[in-house]
Amino acid sequence: STATYMVTGTYPGITEIQPGSFVFGVGPEGSGYGWRSPNGVFFKSCLSVLTQVVGDNFPDRVVTDAGSKALSEGHRGADPVAKVRFEGEPLEVKEVRLSEEHAIIGFEEGSPQRSRIRWGDKLELVPSHCCTAVNQHDEVVVVKGGRVCAVWPVTARGKYR
Repeated sequence: STATYMVTGTYPGITEIQPGSFVFGVGPEGSGYGWRSPNGVFFKSCLSVLTQVVGDNFPDRVVTDAGSKALSEGHRGADPVAKVRFEGEPLEVKEVRLSEEHAIIGFEEGSPQRSRIRWGDKLELVPSHCCTAVNQHDEVVVVKGGRVCAVWPVTARGKYR
């Protein structure tokens, strides 16, 4: 897993690691958005949930159509529970709150970033905890350069007994 890189990544000659959350570039529990390892390597999270703005009638927040059923509740203590990207760029948000079906994304009043976002716009929500977020879905759509290049089935989903 990515957490093993905290140890193995500091040893010369290590060329392989245990897969797991590493494929998404996330670090130890709750770092979820990218992290710097002890040997100076920075990993940027590449996992996000694509969502659409379904409410934009407030100057300090927007509502999207993906909530805890799409993201999970994330890692305890993560603040916010998800980071937000618009057109590939990270947004400075005040808060992200999840209901089952919606995310409420709060901005500082007068935020120029908030004023750019309109109903129907697509936002990426970067979950704070990849394991529980991936487990919410049947497949992961892999996008490279703006194009779908693969679809990975989540074969372990629903197998817990």
